Amino acid sequence: MLPTPIVVAPDENRLTGIVQALAAQGVPATQGQIALDYLWTTDFPYLGERKTPADLIASVNDGRLKEQTDAMRKGYGFILLDGAWSQDGGHTVGYADRAWSWDAFDNLLGSLQESGIVIYRTEGRLAERLASIWRRSAKLDRGSWRRLALPETTDEYADRDYRNLVRAYMSLFQGCGERRANDLAREFGARGLGI
Repeated sequence: MLPTPIVVAPDENRLTGIVQALAAQGVPATQGQIALDYLWTTDFPYLGERKTPADLIASVNDGRLKEQTDAMRKGYGFILLDGAWSQDGGHTVGYADRAWSWDAFDNLLGSLQESGIVIYRTEGRLAERLASIWRRSAKLDRGSWRRLALPETTDEYADRDYRNLVRAYMSLFQGCGERRANDLAREFGARGLGI
């Protein structure tokens, strides 16, 4: 099952032009009135925020982060860290009244992740990172996050045993994506798995 298109908050789209950037990545996106920056669904909602490190600190200081993370915990919550980390040569994270020590900021990120919020660094590749999360959300959770909802309509996946073979390659070999697993399944079949 493909996820629904990504809904982007109007202010977020105005600041980043992300709807058009996602379209260039082949990911459907639309603008809509939502409480967070990004939202789409599969079997459950994906809810995300884009924040610079300074904005993340400001969100803690003014209480917005608690409201946002409470909303994110209703599904798969994530924060995309985007933008400059330090403006004083690396001594602190953020700037001015939005600056923390590296240890304090690291503790914040750890606390967020322990509470179930996933942190992604975008490194200036916001659209690529968001597209990757959207594509990964099509994977089925059946004991392994690597299992994909493989298309059943194409000739190549018409055979259920072949689909299971591709899934097995993806599950057994760390970092093996659908394309690589498909190539391995075609080339080596079940003997490549030792069965």
